[in-house]
Amino acid sequence: MKKNFLAAAAVFLAVSFPAHPQGTLSEYAFLHPSEYQQALDYSDEISTLLEKRRETLSEGEPDYDSDFVSAVVFPEMMRYSQFSDAIEAKIDQLLHSFSRQLNTCSIGPMQMKPVFAVETEKAIHADPELAERFSKIDFSGDDTTWNQRMERIKRLRSLDSQLDYLLAFIEICRKKWNLGGKPLEYQLLITATAYNWGTSRSIEELERLSRTPSFPKGSGSSKSHWAYASLATDFYRQKQMNSGVRAEDRIPVITKEMQK
Repeated sequence: MKKNFLAAAAVFLAVSFPAHPQGTLSEYAFLHPSEYQQALDYSDEISTLLEKRRETLSEGEPDYDSDFVSAVVFPEMMRYSQFSDAIEAKIDQLLHSFSRQLNTCSIGPMQMKPVFAVETEKAIHADPELAERFSKIDFSGDDTTWNQRMERIKRLRSLDSQLDYLLAFIEICRKKWNLGGKPLEYQLLITATAYNWGTSRSIEELERLSRTPSFPKGSGSSKSHWAYASLATDFYRQKQMNSGVRAEDRIPVITKEMQK
C-alpha cells in the first residue's frame, strides 16, 4: 500500500511539476514552502521600510514600487532561508580572520557580497544625482583598510542598509541600459538578471541569461531548474494579480524623467 501511494505521489509530482529549465515560482514554492514563506516575510519587511520612507520623501524624490523592489531580490531571499545558517557562520569566521576574503561572502537576506557594495558605491560616487540621493552609502568604494571593510560588513548586515544598496542598484541599471520608459516586465527582467549575473554584461547577454537556469545551485548544476529572472517576474505578476492592478499601469520608479 505504501509503495503504491509513493508511486502515485511521484506520478502526480512529475505531471504537475515537470523538471524543466524554466520552472515557475509556483513550482518552487510547492517544493520549498518554508523558503518561499521566508522570502514573503522579507518582502513584507521591505514594503514596511519603503512605506516609512514615503513619510519623509522630499519633493521630486522618487517613490519606489515595493513589489518591483522585492521582486529583484526575491529569489535571493528564498535562497537565504536555505543557506542562512552556513552564511552567518562563514561571516563570523571571516570576521575573525581579518581577511579580504570577506568580499566573496554573501550577506543578509538579499545575499549581497561586499564586492557588490564596493562597485555600487563607486557608481554612486561617479554620478552626482545618485551621490546626492544615496549619500548614506556614498563611500567612494574605498576598500583599502580593515576598518573600511568591517564598516561595510556592518552596513550589509542591516536590512535597511541593504535596501539602500538595492535602490541604488535599480537606478544604476535604469541609467546604464536606458530602461526608463521600457515595458515594466522588461525593466525587471534586465535588472533582476544583472543582480544575479553582474552589470558587466551587455544588454543582449542579459536578455540571453535571463532564460538560463541558474537557480538555486548555479548555472552549472543539474539541480538548477529555474531561471532567476523568471522567478522574479513570476513574483511580481503574482503580487499585481493579488492587488488587482494591471502590471502595465504600475512603474517601479516614479520620476519626472520617466513620466515624460
